Amino acid sequence: KEKINSYYHCIKLLIIIDEDDAVDQLSSNEDLQDRLIAYIKSCDKDEICQDVLFILSSIFVVDDKMKSLFTLDFLTTLFDLLNIIEDDLNFKSAVKILIEINTLYDSIDTNSFLKVYHIHPNARVFNEIIIRLINIEDTKPKLIKMFLCLSNIFDKEKDNILYSTDIETFIDIVLVKLQSFYTEEVKAFIIDVVEKVLLYPEYYKNSYKLEEIEDLFEDFASNDTQGEAIRTKAKKVLENIKNNLSEESV
Repeated sequence: KEKINSYYHCIKLLIIIDEDDAVDQLSSNEDLQDRLIAYIKSCDKDEICQDVLFILSSIFVVDDKMKSLFTLDFLTTLFDLLNIIEDDLNFKSAVKILIEINTLYDSIDTNSFLKVYHIHPNARVFNEIIIRLINIEDTKPKLIKMFLCLSNIFDKEKDNILYSTDIETFIDIVLVKLQSFYTEEVKAFIIDVVEKVLLYPEYYKNSYKLEEIEDLFEDFASNDTQGEAIRTKAKKVLENIKNNLSEESV
């Protein structure tokens, strides 16, 4: 066990020191990803070398053929680890792996990630970390996957999933993201999640930065430089805000 832990830790350090070359060499081992998943499955969660999460996240590529690997037990183990991981890189890596797994499923009903999320007590921890990841991420593919994950969670839960502090942090982040250089595709994914956050009464307990949100979305809705899809989504968000405020005043 000690040797295995030291080997994994050395590989993690190599990735940190020279990510491109290390990941290229690791990825050339065609069965490495499967072996890392098998290692996590075979270990008790208290005995797993947590550095394996960082390594797996660094080389992780998912496709439909891998669905059979992501059993409910495996996903539960990843969620279990969220409240015992001490290293921040490993912590974020576990969430990144779960975000990738979510992309495999076209249907909410068959999504194994969502099934475990729905019942697991560490779902709250997952929410905190995915918001942190969104804040520091600036690449289109990864941002789309993160917002898709949040959108799927909202669709599955059919309820607000964020605490008030998480909502405020999320609003701060998306206001910056939506006014930056991101493509309309990314904006569409962001707006989908904003719409779902603003759909539930929890947000309207203090209506954090509501005026800024309304100003931005009114600009989106009326600005011809925005695509039709963005204008339509923005109008829907504004309509939802209006309806919720009307209900609050009754």
